[in-house]
Amino acid sequence: MKVKDLIKELEYFYLQDEDSEILAYLYEPETDVEHECEIRVDGDITPLLVLEEIKRY
Repeated sequence: MKVKDLIKELEYFYLQDEDSEILAYLYEPETDVEHECEIRVDGDITPLLVLEEIKRY
């Protein structure tokens, strides 16, 4: 996904509430485990969205 496309997708939430938080969820069907993650941005040349696990269900 391009950065401009991500910003466009998230703009709706920003306009609703500037303090909105973004979370990511990952589901592993083989183990029936769901991970809740925070997102942070990293990278030098290419931007990276890094998922840091918060909870495991």
